[in-house]
Amino acid sequence: MKTMLALVLSLSAAGVAAAQDDRGRENDLRREHEKQMQDLDRRFREEREKVEQEFRRRVEELRPREGRPDGERRPEGPRAERRP
Repeated sequence: MKTMLALVLSLSAAGVAAAQDDRGRENDLRREHEKQMQDLDRRFREEREKVEQEFRRRVEELRPREGRPDGERRPEGPRAERRP
């Protein structure tokens, strides 16, 4: 009877330890996933800000300026590409 009780206790302890390891691994994976998602979100926001700034700059270039005859456009910068 003692042998049976010891066997049951050792098997249940092994099961609890395995379950705790699984939960620990699950938590690690969840934290890693959250970190990756936060990094992606940060990079997306940075890229979006760059695109919005470039868009605003280009829209501003297309607007006619006061004091320029016939709404001349501002001279194009070195980054501007001319397309046929």
